[in-house]
Amino acid sequence: MSGSSTALERRTCNGVRKDGQPCRATAVADDGFCFAHGSSPELLAEVRRKAGVRSGETRREQAKSVRDRLREKVEEEFEKVWQAFADSLEAVTPDGAKDFRARCAAAQAVLIEAYGRPAQAIIGDVDKPLQFILQSAFGETNPHALEEGDEA
Repeated sequence: MSGSSTALERRTCNGVRKDGQPCRATAVADDGFCFAHGSSPELLAEVRRKAGVRSGETRREQAKSVRDRLREKVEEEFEKVWQAFADSLEAVTPDGAKDFRARCAAAQAVLIEAYGRPAQAIIGDVDKPLQFILQSAFGETNPHALEEGDEA
């Protein structure tokens, strides 16, 4: 094509940056300035504040773990999830008999979800309590190096 300018020519801002160089942003206002140089300081501060809030919201949403996202979905679909538990509490075998194993498993799952798993007792030998042996990352250790009565 010849030198005719059918496309709009890009206008640059008439403002000056803090370092003294001319602003290279596109002029958006009729006065020949970009948004930053042509707007009032109050409007510019408000736009920056809103952008910061949106940025923070986006970062928080992206930082959610899979567990957090799944928990939100489960809470949104609570009625469907509960109905699945309720249906399994009424489970029957293919021949129509009550399926007690499935019902007990469903009841246990509901209780675990509601209250957590029950505490497990640590059972050991009273005469031989647990023994912890510290391993050094800097060399071999001998667990029997210090027997009873030995001094360090």
